Amino acid sequence: MAMTGVSCDNDCLAKYEALKTKSTCQGIEFSIEGSTIIASKEYPKGTEWAEFVKSLPSDARYYVWDFKFDDEGVSKSKLLFITWNPDSGKVKTKMLYAGSKDALKKKIEGGLIEVQANDVDDLEHSLIEGRAKKGF
Repeated sequence: MAMTGVSCDNDCLAKYEALKTKSTCQGIEFSIEGSTIIASKEYPKGTEWAEFVKSLPSDARYYVWDFKFDDEGVSKSKLLFITWNPDSGKVKTKMLYAGSKDALKKKIEGGLIEVQANDVDDLEHSLIEGRAKKGF
């Protein structure tokens, strides 16, 4: 449980494991409902990065995304943990999401590249691809 009193629903880990091991979807959206983080949406396998970025809501969310890229002609993928906390969001919501992300991160830890995004420019494909190639 995070300092904010928010805990993570057990279904979050199951959805994450399914994405990680079975590649059941391209990404998962997590949101806070009451005092619980839940898996609120799954993106179908094959959803493009640009399509995902365009679909981001105006308020905060967490995402785990299977980011696909080419590295010297070889297709690769890395899992990203994205904290989407847009500058235009409500202050109370932004603070809740910022203070609660550890509750989710502790459940799904292991090998994720963490991305903090406050604007779509923070998610520019070339920027994320560069981080994915470096592994951090």
